Amino acid sequence: MAGGAGLLGVAGGTANAASSQPDPSFETEQVVGDEDWMYDSIQAAHDDVDSGGRIYVTESYDSANESFPIVLSNHVNVTGAHRGSTVVDAGDSGENVFEIREGIDDGQRPYTLTHAIQNLHVEGGEIGVLISPETSATIQHLVVRNTNSHGVASLDQKGNSGVSFMNYLHNVHVFTVGGNGFHLPFSGVNHASRLQFCVAWDNDGIGANVGGYGTHIAGGVYQGNGHHGIRFAPGANQFVRDAYLEGNGDDQRANEDHEYSADVQIHNTQASIENCYFQGAGAGGRTERGVDFKGGINSHVRNCLFRNHREGAVYVDENSTQCDLHMESNINWDDTYVIADNGDRTRSEGEILPTDLSSTPGQYVHDSGYDDGTNTSSGHPEQAVWYDGAWYTWGGDVIRPT
Repeated sequence: MAGGAGLLGVAGGTANAASSQPDPSFETEQVVGDEDWMYDSIQAAHDDVDSGGRIYVTESYDSANESFPIVLSNHVNVTGAHRGSTVVDAGDSGENVFEIREGIDDGQRPYTLTHAIQNLHVEGGEIGVLISPETSATIQHLVVRNTNSHGVASLDQKGNSGVSFMNYLHNVHVFTVGGNGFHLPFSGVNHASRLQFCVAWDNDGIGANVGGYGTHIAGGVYQGNGHHGIRFAPGANQFVRDAYLEGNGDDQRANEDHEYSADVQIHNTQASIENCYFQGAGAGGRTERGVDFKGGINSHVRNCLFRNHREGAVYVDENSTQCDLHMESNINWDDTYVIADNGDRTRSEGEILPTDLSSTPGQYVHDSGYDDGTNTSSGHPEQAVWYDGAWYTWGGDVIRPT
């Protein structure tokens, strides 16, 4: 590289002999490409740009000039010309492509400024974009493919989870990676992460493995992944809406430790699934379950359509409590809607589904549910209301849970 320069050709960073001295007014914008006045690597441009600056990566950029990983510790915006033509390829380097780390240059809290990566095609290496603890990042209009590990992940450099807030992923497409498409686990405490209109397609692991508190997925496609489409890891108040889910955990990549596959699996408190389309049939076989509640607490599924799942639409395990299936609002084209209900106080539209109420106390005054006939004089299921420590059925029976 002959030297760095600002967007108007004014040298920035290290100037070559033929160029003028750096103009401070342009030190926040640098260009990467194969012209003499450009930087030849993203890392070199980053190291010369001030926090809050921008690095523009042209279509002439050559990844062969890069030493991976590209470490972003300044709060900068790395922008490519187009995600179809500006390629950052780590190949067989065995390193991550991008690592976003806490910036120490501005002396401020790490969340006052954000790192940004956009309009690039990222491929090869281990993890496509690694978001380290104590950072927040905006990643948008990105393609990530053919990495050995995850597409986008929130972990530290040793692979352990840490604390990360307010990561915003918009229109990020992850294809054919060796791990999970999006890996933002609970132990990473990824509070308030947002995935909007993202795609995870044909990845070996889970499409999106997300945890923490207040993580939201809006729109997007999660299809043909080797395990689940979306997995809500332990955490609370996680939300998915308007998503298309198809053929996840199919036959092709089933293995000995392969649990029942599901388009969405829930392990947390107050998960919400709304307005989603679940298509069980995929290129490699059929997903077993649409929604799999595995220890879900106060979670619900509403206004969704289910079809072509091998077992059926919804499964509720024995560790789940007060999951609301909103049966009236969902459309089920599977042979079976509720595969099994082994949970505690499983509900529909707020009412406990038929069960033995003698072992199920209510949660609040005027809580309502159905006894399955075990404790009614008629022997038939009857609706009951909870009051003063007992269930009162419409037939006049009083059921006191033991």
